Amino acid sequence: MKKLVLFLFTLALGATMLVQNAQAQIAVTVTNPTNTTPNLAGSYTTLALALSALNGVTAMTGPVTLTLAAGTSETATPTGLTIGSATLNPVLSATNTVTIVKASGTVTLNAGVGTSTPGSAVPDGILKIAGADYITIDGLTLTDGNTTNPATMEFGIALFKLSLSDGANNNTIKNCTFNMQRVNNASGSGPMVEGSVGILVINSIPTAATTALVPTTAAGSNSNNKFYNNAINGGNYGIVLSGYASSSPFTSGDTGNDIGGAALATGNTILNFGGAASATNPSAGIRANNQWGVNISYNTINNNNGSGVNHVTTLRGIYAQAGTSANATINYNNVTIKGGGTTTSIYVIDNGIGSTAASNTVSISNNTITGTYTTATSGAFYGIQNTATATTVNINNNSISGISTPGTGALYGIAGGSPTNLNINANSVNTLTKTGLGTIYGINPGTATVVCQNNIVDGLSNTTASNTSSVYGIYDGASAVVEFYIGNYVRNLSSTGTASLYGIYINTATGNKTIQLNWVYNFTSTGAGTIYGINMNYGSADDISGNTIYNLAITGAVSGTIYGIRYTAGTTNNVYNNKIYTLSNAAGSTAVLYGLYTSTATTNNLYKNKIYDISAGGTGASVYGIYNISGTTYNIYNNLIGDLRAPDATGLNAIMGLNASATATYNVYYNTIYLNATSNSVTTFGTSCIYLSSTATAFNMRNTILVNLSTPAQEGTNVAANGISACLRRSAGTTGTVPANYATTSNTNDFWCKPASGTNNHLTYVEGTSTITNPYNTFAGFKTFLSNRDQLSVSVNPAFVSTLGSDATFLHINPATATQIESGGATIATFTDDYDGDARYPNTGYPNNLSYPASAPDIGADEFAGIPIDLNPPAISYTALSNTSSLTNRTLVATITDGTGVGVGANQPVLYWKINSGTYNGPVAPTSIVGSSYTFTFG
Repeated sequence: MKKLVLFLFTLALGATMLVQNAQAQIAVTVTNPTNTTPNLAGSYTTLALALSALNGVTAMTGPVTLTLAAGTSETATPTGLTIGSATLNPVLSATNTVTIVKASGTVTLNAGVGTSTPGSAVPDGILKIAGADYITIDGLTLTDGNTTNPATMEFGIALFKLSLSDGANNNTIKNCTFNMQRVNNASGSGPMVEGSVGILVINSIPTAATTALVPTTAAGSNSNNKFYNNAINGGNYGIVLSGYASSSPFTSGDTGNDIGGAALATGNTILNFGGAASATNPSAGIRANNQWGVNISYNTINNNNGSGVNHVTTLRGIYAQAGTSANATINYNNVTIKGGGTTTSIYVIDNGIGSTAASNTVSISNNTITGTYTTATSGAFYGIQNTATATTVNINNNSISGISTPGTGALYGIAGGSPTNLNINANSVNTLTKTGLGTIYGINPGTATVVCQNNIVDGLSNTTASNTSSVYGIYDGASAVVEFYIGNYVRNLSSTGTASLYGIYINTATGNKTIQLNWVYNFTSTGAGTIYGINMNYGSADDISGNTIYNLAITGAVSGTIYGIRYTAGTTNNVYNNKIYTLSNAAGSTAVLYGLYTSTATTNNLYKNKIYDISAGGTGASVYGIYNISGTTYNIYNNLIGDLRAPDATGLNAIMGLNASATATYNVYYNTIYLNATSNSVTTFGTSCIYLSSTATAFNMRNTILVNLSTPAQEGTNVAANGISACLRRSAGTTGTVPANYATTSNTNDFWCKPASGTNNHLTYVEGTSTITNPYNTFAGFKTFLSNRDQLSVSVNPAFVSTLGSDATFLHINPATATQIESGGATIATFTDDYDGDARYPNTGYPNNLSYPASAPDIGADEFAGIPIDLNPPAISYTALSNTSSLTNRTLVATITDGTGVGVGANQPVLYWKINSGTYNGPVAPTSIVGSSYTFTFG
């Protein structure tokens, strides 16, 4: 009787299980069942039965659709249901397709209870395609309800190969939902990756998943598969493509796989992946290894949207791992990554596809990137990293923002790596913050032929007072052949420690650099760090032009140095058309500020730069407009320098418009330097428009205006002890000895010092600083001392239109005021225009007042149509021509005696003529010159 009762109980339990299984099935309706041989049934009670029948098909004559009943669910075997067989796969084609689609609602395929790990030959999963082609799975929900290992699944849907020559190709997984378990972070083996994966494409067969295959034909690859509009939740990876490492010509490699399509509507959503407790293996939203022509676009990826766990080791949003010489597209993704580790690195987008250049292109563009790493101690954070050495890598139009990390690890917006050609254009990198001791790089191009243009780098900040690491807007620290940095905006960099701030930093030993039309501004350091607007340590033939650099400030009463532009290397450097202004250190006791700092290069061409509003506080402050420390040749011309200040300085030579300290040959032409500084110091303070080292090889100054209206300390008293306001100061000399390195060609300059209230502090020329020789406070005495230099120079107070640096007319001459500066210069071959690009006399189009025709170039950086004053006019005599009705040319012979020596050679006299009250015609050059007799033929 006891046995009977037990038997009856067992039967009852079995009956209950049968009822539950009967209720938990996915009913399937087949469209076009007669398109197959053998024919499929019109319907099946389970998906497992339908797929089993499908795998028995041996021939097809058209498409087949399996429609899954709405609201149903089914539990798969632990290793998953299978699509694909040795008989089915050969008959599938673009015509003979299989579509598995839900009728409506939610149709769920549940995982069985697994027993394997990612290191097992037969992994656990929910559904797999084994070598089948042209399969579409649409709208299925795949759920792993297991919560412990090894019960959890290794994949939701996997695309396996059936053999070396039978890969899974041209399949589409779309509109599916995957609910995976992040607890599975176990190590993989062979092509199997770590932990659980929503969608897996793998170079192996289902029964030997850890053994990589070596296919020899395209048919043996997993290619042209599409993954669109899927929602993947949990797991260690969202989507993984794990292909064969094919060699050239790469026909057996996975090609053309597509994750996300070409529009928002086809992009996948991958959320809350990674985060297994005590995870030791990496995690990623998308991982693509050994892929050719892969597309990863329009996906939304977030490892923790509030329902996830920050991964505690290496974490990536998109990991394009490898693909030799491959093309790749990673565009329009929206990726958020939140790290939970300490020493491991975080990569929002990490590309290694494309190495070994072969005319291949990688595009990483139009992505939106953000993230945090609040637990980092030494781990680094990368917004975009490219390590591939492809022929061309394009990193364009990405938005990287709102990233903050502590610790000593570096923080990168974009790291470009070492392709052959690297284009980093129109990206926005903003609000990168280090709360620890690490370095910040907005854009770090790497080794390549670089084009980096039209980027915005904004709001990079180091907030730790003890941080000595630097903040770089754009950093290039690797050798390259050619580099272009054009039209970038680098702004709002800040540091609270002693960390240096760099707008654009070039530290590459080879190659030509073009740094052009960039805007670098609004830098603030509250510590004693150095600020560089543009810094270039190495180069070859370099072009630094058209840049605007301003509002660089050190605050907080600390010492520190600021450079508007600094370069310290190169063969031929052209630095021109730059505007550098509003550099300040309000109270640094030994602050040093340089508008333009140069050294080392063989040939330095510095021209058409505008430098003004530079102010250093503190008693030990020094301010330089242009500073040259070393080099071979300096051509310095058409520069405007003014409004340099050191309001508390006690230095005997605290402000210098141009410091020519290099042992070099200087050609200083057509510049305008204006100083009007004062100091609160009542003991010592001095300034110089130009400071010339006695060791300079040669200093040739022509057509340059030097105006020093500065007030030296204790004006009118002892010069050596208290300071001098000098136009030209030489570092040292011997009393009564003309400076040998001040070239005999120096001439036609303008020297003007503030009229002295005493007799000693305002000097046209002086040698020395604390101990002085050859001080000249009269221009006549200066000319007499020089003997054969500056004999045609003048001492004129220029009538400037404006001395306000922000005005377009800054240090331009008022043309309505008669001045010796008009036509006071001398023609210098090859120097054909002025600061504004106006032609210099006698080049076509030069500014000319027809009432007072120009006879020579103007002195200073501004060529203007002014009114000349000639204190020693030439004597001109001629016999007036009689009236005539003849229409032939007339001849005028004039005797011109010119004691100034100006009107000789290229500056020979010319004739302007008019008829009655008409306009002037000319100029007419003499047809012959005999002694002082000039013959002009005109008409």
